[in-house]
Amino acid sequence: MTVPARTLPHVSARLKKLLQRGFAVLQACNTQLTARAALELYLHPLHREVDAVDRDCLARACVQWMPLGNGQSRVLTWGTGPRTVVLLHGWGSHAPRWSNMVEQLLAQGWRVIAFDAPGHGKSSGSGSSLPQFEAALGAVLATHAPVHALIAHSLGALAAAAVLSRTPPVTLRAAVLVSLPHDIAYLMESYEQMLQLRAPARERLVQLFVQRFGVRPEEVTARSLLPGIACPVLLVHDREDDVVPLEQAQQLAPLLQHGSLHITQGLGHSELLRDPAMIGAAVGFIGAALRD
Repeated sequence: MTVPARTLPHVSARLKKLLQRGFAVLQACNTQLTARAALELYLHPLHREVDAVDRDCLARACVQWMPLGNGQSRVLTWGTGPRTVVLLHGWGSHAPRWSNMVEQLLAQGWRVIAFDAPGHGKSSGSGSSLPQFEAALGAVLATHAPVHALIAHSLGALAAAAVLSRTPPVTLRAAVLVSLPHDIAYLMESYEQMLQLRAPARERLVQLFVQRFGVRPEEVTARSLLPGIACPVLLVHDREDDVVPLEQAQQLAPLLQHGSLHITQGLGHSELLRDPAMIGAAVGFIGAALRD
């Protein structure tokens, strides 16, 4: 199997070239400044517009604003069913991106909640981080209890794994983690490669990360989280994921107490969120877990 070249979500070829040129100049002048700029870039997601296919679903949502820290997060709710599913998007995305999944869950008669993580969509702030994803998810789960299932994508899946392993709602019976990355170190390395950072800037970047978050990037890993998740978990991953390779999911799946791995083909890192077969597998998994 050919391993796709590493990419980053929402970073176009043109933007990649511009960033590489800018950071080449920075590295020639000042390593400290280069590392600081790289960290700020890493912590500031690009803004994503709502796709046309998602607008109708968004228009039918009940919109609420949830206080969070010094800002607020946009929370979208559909349906009034007795079972609640919460959806969490990935880095650089937003809640409306889940419209295909929302429609299928509504067809099952469930209440569906999706929200914009800090610094994403219509939520306040321009920067974000994994701890902020975790805090927002924890607040949504507490505010909209009881929650029975959780579906999350990419960095959102890593945040969901952290919350589920530490303080899961007692009512939560199933989770679907899509395109789950192994750890933060891999994602940071992808940024370093994109920016063509040399060793001094990479080393200083890690030092700045530790100063900001109190841990090294490789210590923020799904490997330490998945064994602590008690509910059934379905990992979903595509063979041609060019952001997080399939091998990471294959390494992580055996760590789950009650888990399985569903592999898709030809959908990459994000397009599987719109794939009818993948959505059917996720909805079927949750339905079976709730019936059990």
